[in-house]
Amino acid sequence: MTALVIEAAGPGITLQDGGRHGYLRYGITAAGPMDPLMHATANRAVGNPLDAAAIEVSTGGLTVVSKGGPLGIAMVSRSFRIALDGAALPDAVAATLEPGQALTIRAGASGAWGYLAVRGRIDVAPVLGSTATHTRSGLGGLDGRGLAAGDRLPVAEARPGEVSPHRLIAPWLDRDPREIRVVLGPQDDYFAP
Repeated sequence: MTALVIEAAGPGITLQDGGRHGYLRYGITAAGPMDPLMHATANRAVGNPLDAAAIEVSTGGLTVVSKGGPLGIAMVSRSFRIALDGAALPDAVAATLEPGQALTIRAGASGAWGYLAVRGRIDVAPVLGSTATHTRSGLGGLDGRGLAAGDRLPVAEARPGEVSPHRLIAPWLDRDPREIRVVLGPQDDYFAP
């Protein structure tokens, strides 16, 4: 079976799908992507459902290789530095990761999150209906923890992608970096206006 092997991973690299909803009354938060729009865009680019599992990449960086076969991928970020075997790629790109090729993702000039989706299904067991990682409670992903060097993510129904890397055109991702969107949480009354 084709697998995505983690060669290096900084802090905050996790597996996220659309989230684990309906359990907050039991103290279990939804988890899910920090940037749902980027997450959905990466999945759409490889033909997956919008809420499929993808790797959430933080500014800590990530290096992955494909083992067992070619693997179509899409990486969507805001100005992260992305390279395939050392060759620079756009910050939103679709490509095929051939066996043994290294895809390296590093922080760029702006943005805190990026999403690496694969053409196929990252085959990890769901917990309460979701594969989203929630590290504080130890649920989802790989044993409820962040990804680390040596981890292997099996990919069911793996398929190659684009013959040569190409930039993804996604104008809906062009947001003013000076604007910060806020979602009020259950303790919003603890804060003054």
